[in-house]
Amino acid sequence: MSHVALRISLVKIIFQAPTVTVARILYHRRVNSTVGHTSLMNRTTCLANGLISLLALAATATAQSMDAELTKLRQLLDVQSSTEIVPSTASLPANSPIRVFLAVGPDPKIQNTFTNRIAEWNKKDGLKYGRVKLVSNLSDADVILARYEVRLNDMPAPPSSMPLVAMRSYSYLIVRKPDKLEMLWRRVIEGYSDVSDKNRIGDVLRSEFFKRMKARRKP
Repeated sequence: MSHVALRISLVKIIFQAPTVTVARILYHRRVNSTVGHTSLMNRTTCLANGLISLLALAATATAQSMDAELTKLRQLLDVQSSTEIVPSTASLPANSPIRVFLAVGPDPKIQNTFTNRIAEWNKKDGLKYGRVKLVSNLSDADVILARYEVRLNDMPAPPSSMPLVAMRSYSYLIVRKPDKLEMLWRRVIEGYSDVSDKNRIGDVLRSEFFKRMKARRKP
């Protein structure tokens, strides 16, 4: 194989294979290469090591960011810091009524919007797909609808006279279990929000919840 072909082949391996596989393939290549390829292999190995280091740093930063996010979520839910929150692909519980706890922040207008939308659901779709009962204690809930947002100060001001604010919103659909919280769905949205339109805030979370209500299997 020519030097150029070998370089292209290794670059493909580096960017397509998982990190552990990259290291294994490079080691295999180095052992079985001819002496004439040694310099090229050394440079390629350095490239691979650099890439692996970058991937490790990125993974560490992501893990730290997720840890901070889960800490914020536990504070929002007012649960102990040791409470386990795990991802899950499960469906919503099948019972009716399904008991829902809202953790959508202190704004009463946003809380009222969630309450009103759920009341509309019970009136129009509750008989067919199951009713929703709001509970005031998380310990009584089957499902938790959680949402919070943070302002972004490093984004430029929007070119509009509307009351738009740079925000990053976090939304979660969670099933409560006796020993843990199972996160069925998570959505992070970053952009400009019309803070005066309280009726639209939380639409994405409500839509996902109602979609899953329709998809679940009732008893």
